[in-house]
Amino acid sequence: MPERPLSGRRVLVTRARAQSAELVRLLEKAGAEVVHFAAIEIAPPPSWESLDAVIDSPASFQRIFFTSTNGVDAYFGRAAATGRVVSLGNVKVAAVGRATADALRRHWVEPDLVPEKFQASELLPLLDADQRGVRSAIVRALEGREVLVDELRARGGEVHVAVAYETKKAASIPDDLRAALAAGEIDALTFTSPSTVDGTLAHLTPAELSRVLASSVIASIGPVTTRALAQLGAANVVEAAESTVEGLVAALAAQFTRR
Repeated sequence: MPERPLSGRRVLVTRARAQSAELVRLLEKAGAEVVHFAAIEIAPPPSWESLDAVIDSPASFQRIFFTSTNGVDAYFGRAAATGRVVSLGNVKVAAVGRATADALRRHWVEPDLVPEKFQASELLPLLDADQRGVRSAIVRALEGREVLVDELRARGGEVHVAVAYETKKAASIPDDLRAALAAGEIDALTFTSPSTVDGTLAHLTPAELSRVLASSVIASIGPVTTRALAQLGAANVVEAAESTVEGLVAALAAQFTRR
């Protein structure tokens, strides 16, 4: 593979600005010209009550699940802002994804469970089929997927959903970006979650969307995001082999090298 496989390519990053630095760095290292559009914004939850319940009494849960780096940051940020000391030493901690696990380690928490595939549903085969008597907390977004919650409850477990943040979608697309997409001037669009898909492509007219899907490479960080793209008609999606920003850039680089 060439040293700078994305040289001369314009690549759209749709992640929230606070999260996009590493993806931008990797794309630029590969030679890409990065165009940034924050399709989502990470905001405080409507209420801190459910998260505070876990921060105040983590030992009342047998296991705490962190489903994203945003959840980790919100958990420890809320504790620090309110002057509370967090101790997770006697609680089993599960992290969805390497980045989430690394975020926990930055707070001196070593996760007990990290699935090989970076999806919350991938934790389920690693957990006991009988969850009766097990009280779990899931630290996640307000609009998080219900697969893990529903299955743990179906297995007899008690589940507390701790809302750590809210994902707000962009209200519109800037006119200059809309024009660049319409003109086929963006070589690739990258998506790291279903919310970035909705926050970007849902703003396009059917004709604009058809043009983008026909003229640009659509790159997804993993299966959940790919399914969201498929719902909007994206059939030929380049998907990362590993659901990380490194995997996303590698998949994109391989795609353009083949071309």
